[in-house]
Amino acid sequence: MDLIATILGAIGYSLAFWGYFSKNDLTTKWTIVVGSITNAAMYGVLGMYISLGVVVLTGIRTFSSIYWCNTRVGLVFLALNASLPLWIPNQGWMTALPGITGVIAMYWMKGISMKVMLVLTSLIWIVINLEVQNWIAVIGQGLMMVFGIAGIVRLHRLNTAVAN
Repeated sequence: MDLIATILGAIGYSLAFWGYFSKNDLTTKWTIVVGSITNAAMYGVLGMYISLGVVVLTGIRTFSSIYWCNTRVGLVFLALNASLPLWIPNQGWMTALPGITGVIAMYWMKGISMKVMLVLTSLIWIVINLEVQNWIAVIGQGLMMVFGIAGIVRLHRLNTAVAN
């Protein structure tokens, strides 16, 4: 089972790397949706049901931002993510922050600003995973930050080339 979980996790993180580096917002969102599905399967195999629920919420939130990208739906997901510590046992307020920054990125930002917010989300996840000493997740989120920063630089260069 651990081998299956490792393979699913590698696929999920690989999709996230690709999405963070892409120059298209829609590609970024779709890779996050599919990556969330594979990570949810990984957490299900490992029996980590709270993590599975959070990842499913991320996938649903990102999927809905593709089709219903308006402020009312975003506000519902913002409230849901802000209330996570109230209805999930043994979770601190720090666990709500990545969801909040993710909602802001998906519903109210586009292009470089969305990528910057996603990099900030990865940084928050790194802090959370350092706190619980989940070193694999720290490495994965660190690589996501690297790919995200590379994607920001790529988008900036493309925008500068078009402007000139």
